[in-house]
Amino acid sequence: MVSQLNPQHCGNLTLPVPMYRNVVNIFSLNCWPYSHIAASRWFIPKNVFPLSGSLWTNIKNKRCGELMPIRQMHFLLLLSRQGKLRLQKWFTPVTEREKKKVTREMTLMVLARPPHSCNFLLWRDLKIVYKRYASLYFCCGLEDQDNELLTLEVLQRYVELLDKYFGNVCELDIIFNFEKAYFILDEFLVGGELLETSKTAVGIAMEEAETLQETMEEYMSKPTY
Repeated sequence: MVSQLNPQHCGNLTLPVPMYRNVVNIFSLNCWPYSHIAASRWFIPKNVFPLSGSLWTNIKNKRCGELMPIRQMHFLLLLSRQGKLRLQKWFTPVTEREKKKVTREMTLMVLARPPHSCNFLLWRDLKIVYKRYASLYFCCGLEDQDNELLTLEVLQRYVELLDKYFGNVCELDIIFNFEKAYFILDEFLVGGELLETSKTAVGIAMEEAETLQETMEEYMSKPTY
């Protein structure tokens, strides 16, 4: 176990050594957002992890040292420049009628914005964060208190995961291999919470799933007699 104790610390962190190293890598090297499952709390010493000023500014109004940057993402939509829905993921219960209404409103609102507009919008009681990658708009709805900048990093990491699997992913990859895009997303986000930030770990999960699928297809193709 590794324990950091100091009167100057904002809080105390006690973790097993492997997990401690993982957290150090996340926060000290690339300031990647970490969201713990359920309502648990991480207390991070300010002078141990040199977080960026914007991140500390975001959490200074919370309890001292509490770091819960991403509470829950309500939905994630991938829209084409023509307004076609290429991928949708809903993390909260929504009726089909409401899904169509939200998708239509997101399409009209996001696609109509000028190229250099702000990537953050207020819509109903949610905060909308979107970013364009090539011909696709990645659009998600968040709680009002969530961090927009960290959400942009989440979108960036998802695109990196898609690039790693498809190799310079494009809209056609999403259209013809949508099940792969959903699988990667499910390995990355669960219930609107950030689950896995490692591209290597997600890649291994994809390889294992494909190996299992090939094995099952080979097994099913053989006659049973």
